[in-house]
Amino acid sequence: MSLISELQSDSINERISLEALLRKAYLVSRKLELNDFSDIITKELEGYRIFEEDNSDRESIPSYRLVKGCLKSFNPVYGWTPVIIDDQSLEQAITVRYMHQSVSELQDLYNADVDPIIYLSGEMNTRLSKGTDGILTQFGIFLSHASIGNILNSVRNLILRWALDLESAGITGDGLQFSEQEIATANTNTEIHNYINNFYNSVDGVQIQQGTIDSNMDA
Repeated sequence: MSLISELQSDSINERISLEALLRKAYLVSRKLELNDFSDIITKELEGYRIFEEDNSDRESIPSYRLVKGCLKSFNPVYGWTPVIIDDQSLEQAITVRYMHQSVSELQDLYNADVDPIIYLSGEMNTRLSKGTDGILTQFGIFLSHASIGNILNSVRNLILRWALDLESAGITGDGLQFSEQEIATANTNTEIHNYINNFYNSVDGVQIQQGTIDSNMDA
């Protein structure tokens, strides 16, 4: 079986971890000298760099890593309770999040028995507390397991389509090697060379906050 056939087979085999699949995709991209593709595979494996509040350290954001959660506040008596925000733009700015974690971390969040929680910063907690009853409390964004699963499935599907495009272009490999012609084709075929664009979509107009993930706290 060729390396590209293996990549296709692994993509549709749920028993193959996404982390293992990405390592094989990284191997293929390095062998084909597709450096941009290798870079994004590395980010998926190791996580994306968290940017500063002023976006000075912001990396490109794969659109499938944007999730929307439910804002809740912690009440000592009733526990976590939903918070309703009438201002739609403010509600989006608070609850839409960029998941920068590596795929292995996201897999752990997905497998956890409790919903992942993004805890808000102290400054944001203070601002939101002033808008409610004035008593300083803890706020968190509760994410669904489905939203995390969607990220993992999106990555797996992108790798599968990439492997199919390689095969359609006549790039299959021989063992762990590719011919000079296959390497040249990979770097001159526009669809393959620019495939990295499929990982990104515009997220203009979406304010993305930062937070700390904790999957071990009861909701």
